[in-house]
Amino acid sequence: MQIPLSTRQFVFLSFIVLGAYVYFSRSLVVVDVPIDDSEITRSALNLEQDPVQRTLTKEFAPSEWKGFRITPVASIQLQARVLGAEHYSRGEESKLMPVDLALGWGPMARDEVLREIKISQYGRFYFWRVEHFPIPRHDIDTHSTNMHMIPTSLELAKALQAVGRDEIVELRGYLVNLVNPAGSKLNTSLSREDTGAGACEVVLLKELRVLR
Repeated sequence: MQIPLSTRQFVFLSFIVLGAYVYFSRSLVVVDVPIDDSEITRSALNLEQDPVQRTLTKEFAPSEWKGFRITPVASIQLQARVLGAEHYSRGEESKLMPVDLALGWGPMARDEVLREIKISQYGRFYFWRVEHFPIPRHDIDTHSTNMHMIPTSLELAKALQAVGRDEIVELRGYLVNLVNPAGSKLNTSLSREDTGAGACEVVLLKELRVLR
């Protein structure tokens, strides 16, 4: 049964929805740094393909954002399945990197493989566990990763907040090294072969599309 709203009720609810939208939009952090798209390539991508990483042809000066120093070291683009999306809100780093995406491609994007793997994220790491290996361990390690995402526009910040497990995404941006206000360094991984501490990519996100 439908219950009609009075004009006053409708206006009141509209203000609530508008207020929630404004609050949500203002709570999103955008990293506005003067790093252009000149080194971003736009090759055709597919889910079976490894991430495309290229050494920069020019040197970018480090950019400053609220005490963080951000230095691009390579461009990256990939198409991948979202294995998990973890949101962070505590600490200075969460203002810069509010979302981590665990991503898989090739065999780590296939249903029959992922059914046999339990995946979780915690403390800026991505974890997996199996009862038995559906594919060799090396294939799991080299076809999945955890990426710390730095949004560079309000649209990207909103899109990151909405990304969910099992979606197929295509992203482009820069791998960057960071120095926080206290002087501590966080360098991006530049290899898909590494594991453990230091194996996560730090991505200055310039483009993000959800394909399905």
